[in-house]
Amino acid sequence: HGFRGETRELLQMEERVKADIWYMEHWTMLLDIYIIYKTVANVIVGEKNAY
Repeated sequence: HGFRGETRELLQMEERVKADIWYMEHWTMLLDIYIIYKTVANVIVGEKNAY
């Protein structure tokens, strides 16, 4: 989703903060495993929006 790296607009920063708050409120070990899986998949396949 491109939630890391620099932001060009204030709205992008606001969306990042919302995503961070959602993550903290919904954290589970399974969620972290899913994030790791998606990260590895993006490294292997590549993603043009990756920072």
